[in-house]
Amino acid sequence: MKADLPRGTSLDLEDKRASFDKDGFVKFAGLVENAQELREHILAIEAAEPQVDGPWLYFESSGKDASPLINRIENFADHDDVLGDCVRSSLMADIAAQLLGEPVCLFKEKINLKLPGGGGFELHQDQQAGWSRYASLFVTALIAIDAADTSNGCLEVFPGLHKDGLLGPEGSPLPISAVGNRAPIPVELSPGDVLFFDSYAPHASKPNLSDRPRRAMYLTYNRLRDGDHREDYYLHKWDTYPPDIARRKDRTYAYRV
Repeated sequence: MKADLPRGTSLDLEDKRASFDKDGFVKFAGLVENAQELREHILAIEAAEPQVDGPWLYFESSGKDASPLINRIENFADHDDVLGDCVRSSLMADIAAQLLGEPVCLFKEKINLKLPGGGGFELHQDQQAGWSRYASLFVTALIAIDAADTSNGCLEVFPGLHKDGLLGPEGSPLPISAVGNRAPIPVELSPGDVLFFDSYAPHASKPNLSDRPRRAMYLTYNRLRDGDHREDYYLHKWDTYPPDIARRKDRTYAYRV
């Protein structure tokens, strides 16, 4: 991944930050030049047999035929050089820092695949997922690997509500009443577009009932002054919600929002 901007691209970060502060999210078009290369490396992980010491693979049942369907990859930065370079991109971290107004560090990385038949995500705020044990604020960069639109389940964000803090208890989806009469904004993305959003911004997405995948990489950052928690986060997640291949049959695992 390039550490600078694509040719012919300029960033008006003053306006972008104003939009981010107002709405809780902001889109950068065409920011990542090598989305196709990233896609090829993600496809290789999808095709490989899951390994306990490899990228973390999570599965769901297809909404079309109930067959097993890979839906998420986590903790992959140290297992693929190309994907790892993207995860550790100084460009993404620099933009996140400018949006938050101070230096940041990487908290976690994941890829939501949302293949055809893949499920949606109920209304929630990322901060509800128990992240407050690590820091009180995060910003996530969603990098579109495939095109995302309303037919394959693009992200839908409720603007302005990030200013209201937690709108519901940790670990549970938000009721629609939490957003009042606000309408969500579907954020359609082309490969290489990046959406930055606040950890308190309520969002959801619909199932993918199309015949097109909607892969997206998510890089989450916290303020540097709050500490580097990536290792602790994955150690805790390994215990509470490990990848499918590492699960014990005598335990029940519950997905948090």
